Amino acid sequence: MTEKNFQKSFIVYFIIFGILIASSGMAINYYLQLKEINKTLNKKAKEILQIKNEDILKNAITNIDNTLKSLSSNQVIHEYITSHGLNNENESKQIFLAIASSNNAIMQARFIDENGFELIRVNRDATNEEAYIIESSKLQNKKDRDYFKTLSTKNKNEIWHSKIDLNIENGQIEVPYKPTFRVGTPVFNEDKFQGIIIINILMNDLLKIVGNSTIFEHYIIDKNLNYILHPNNQFSFNKYKNIQRDIKEDFPDGLTSKDIFSYSLKDIFKNEDELTMFLKTKEDYK
Repeated sequence: MTEKNFQKSFIVYFIIFGILIASSGMAINYYLQLKEINKTLNKKAKEILQIKNEDILKNAITNIDNTLKSLSSNQVIHEYITSHGLNNENESKQIFLAIASSNNAIMQARFIDENGFELIRVNRDATNEEAYIIESSKLQNKKDRDYFKTLSTKNKNEIWHSKIDLNIENGQIEVPYKPTFRVGTPVFNEDKFQGIIIINILMNDLLKIVGNSTIFEHYIIDKNLNYILHPNNQFSFNKYKNIQRDIKEDFPDGLTSKDIFSYSLKDIFKNEDELTMFLKTKEDYK
């Protein structure tokens, strides 16, 4: 090999070697950056799940549970339930009204007797509107509703949580849609069942707060893979709207892929839906 050919070969090999070193360095750097990004996403997801679920959802539902307990243990209400005295009735209605007025998310608070008749009902038509007492002539019998049948079999002081669904009035789903969560408890006089106290919560604002994020898309999914919350509101409550939505359309790699973060809501919403919140990193953030 001549000196000239040797120099050419050396230069070629040197360039190839340099390219390999540079490429390896870039690959290692990319891997390290990707690892750091995934670590950061994982940390952000945990922080967001903690805030949304423990600090927001859990606090809100716990407050409603405590409100229900305060109504069921109130002495004036208890005396009305056992005696049905007119004076206690008016006072009891005012207590229900005060409770409903204290929380804009409460759409309805009721006492229903052992035969299914509404004796006290306080309504609010929309968030931020004033709550008001429903006159006696407009009260209804609810003995055939599932929640009454369920609550009438519960034990004293037991708190019941409904599914989160779309509110029904007069046998029809209300439009505009009203995502509703119900909390109830049976009422006893000694060991005799006297009726139920039940509170309806409008979930619109709470779900909006939970679903708001610049980094992640939020989903709440039940055990049957139906959406309670979806980034495209058209698919929220898809089961109740009779809209089909295959889970693979939103999670083509499954619910356990590495960029999906999940959190069970079973300890917050103690119902048969067994809800789970999923976070998926937004494409533009990626």
